Amino acid sequence: MPIVKNVSLQNADVIIWHIVEDNDFFLNEMPWDDKQIVWIHSIHPDKMREYLASRYLIFKVTGKLDSHLYKDEAGKLHLHDTNQHLSISHSGDWTGLAISNNIIGFDLQIYSNKIHKIAKRFLSSKEYQVNLNSQVDENLIVSWAIKEAVYKAHGKKGIHFAEQIKLDLDTLNESQYRIQKASLISENEEKNYTIFHDWFENFGWAVAIQY
Repeated sequence: MPIVKNVSLQNADVIIWHIVEDNDFFLNEMPWDDKQIVWIHSIHPDKMREYLASRYLIFKVTGKLDSHLYKDEAGKLHLHDTNQHLSISHSGDWTGLAISNNIIGFDLQIYSNKIHKIAKRFLSSKEYQVNLNSQVDENLIVSWAIKEAVYKAHGKKGIHFAEQIKLDLDTLNESQYRIQKASLISENEEKNYTIFHDWFENFGWAVAIQY
């Protein structure tokens, strides 16, 4: 399995790789119980590949099997018996994992020209104009990944991306399109996040670390 990106950030590590293996590789390379095998074969083949690849990556990085993982009521993934936080993402033939002692969210998005059709759904009018002015489609993909990462770190459903997740444009480096901070505003609180992001081959990725 070719790991193509291994990045050490402030209080976090990001591991990304290109999925080239078939499903049998993942099924044979780590332990699964019979009930898991039955369930795995019941899901859509594309989802099966994503699921197997992500669990294998977690196993390679943390040594934890699928039985050591659980999802909370909002569907956020956690590790049993550890203070570490993790977040996973898939897009196309890519998958990745971010792990930290802090609350964290991670997302990656492969390039699609459909991004212009959906941009106003997840960007505020000001954020949309900044991206439009840059005339770089990849910046829209990265902005989407940042907001998804913040959402995953927050770990609760019912969030309006354009209205409640704010990119801190005061931290924007326009020459390289670098956003350093973002926030999520809900009814009762505001959460703030340090942002790291980059572009690699045909996808953008982003990490949001709560502080």
